[in-house]
Amino acid sequence: MLIRKEALLFSHSLGQKRTLTNKAIIGYQVKNLIIPLLYSLEIFTMTTTLFLCVSLDGFIATSDGSSAWPDGAWADWCGYCSEANSLIVGRVSYSGLVQHDLSDTLYPEHKIVISSQDLNPVEGWLQFQTPKQALEFLESSDVKNVVVGGGRDLGTAFLRNGLIDEIVLDVQPVCFGTGVSLLGDLKSPIDLELISRMDLGHDAVRMHYKIIET
Repeated sequence: MLIRKEALLFSHSLGQKRTLTNKAIIGYQVKNLIIPLLYSLEIFTMTTTLFLCVSLDGFIATSDGSSAWPDGAWADWCGYCSEANSLIVGRVSYSGLVQHDLSDTLYPEHKIVISSQDLNPVEGWLQFQTPKQALEFLESSDVKNVVVGGGRDLGTAFLRNGLIDEIVLDVQPVCFGTGVSLLGDLKSPIDLELISRMDLGHDAVRMHYKIIET
């Protein structure tokens, strides 16, 4: 009787294992067959957000290219970027992050610099020559959200090619008078819809816009 009882328990355990194995196989099939289908139907899509700090008079840096932001601005920028799956920056922004040892404070899964020059990026960074190449790589990696963190030329290139879905601006309580403008020539106006606004707690305001497709 004891042997029969143990045999029944083993049979029941084996049945459970088979059930779990079948569930795992089904789960794998759902992930690798159904989810790509949902992406193709645009039920799941990758969102690309342009995110910049800007002075009250519309500049992202002073005339000499430095960023004389008030206290808290860099912490806000790094915090927002680290919440995304992926971060894309231009050559100048990348060089500033590395030079000031800020690169290691960013935690996206993918960190990318866009440049036509061979930068030999530091560990943890990838380099692509064009925005389209970077987005194609990220989309193939099933990335859900991408932050384009500057600077002006890169943001302008993304916008001119219709590659940005949303824009987030941290409006800082400072006026530079002259400097590097927020964006370059866009060729045509871009209409925006305000999604939200948030007080960042040190006289700065975060404005979140959605680009209206025309």
